[in-house]
Amino acid sequence: MLIERVGTEDLLIRFESNPSTAIAQRWAEQFHGQLTGKEKVARIDAKPLRVLSSLLVGIIVKIYRAMERQGGTISVEISNEEILKVFQVFQLTRLFEVKVVSS
Repeated sequence: MLIERVGTEDLLIRFESNPSTAIAQRWAEQFHGQLTGKEKVARIDAKPLRVLSSLLVGIIVKIYRAMERQGGTISVEISNEEILKVFQVFQLTRLFEVKVVSS
């Protein structure tokens, strides 16, 4: 996971792999450590992934909750329709924007 600050109110979070259980906890802590309370948008780039693990979905939901608490939003960019179906099954597309983008 790479976190890049884009201005004072935007974050870009890139996922290039699915985490193990131990790494998932570290990634969540790393994200929370980056928050200043001023962020309004977190854009998640998961396009390199062909499949999404449940651990990564959990991290994305934690990011959403953290951003929601401070009045912000998230958007998620993914690589294929199969991943979109995962977000739709759990009705996460009702909470935040999920876009299929070719890499």
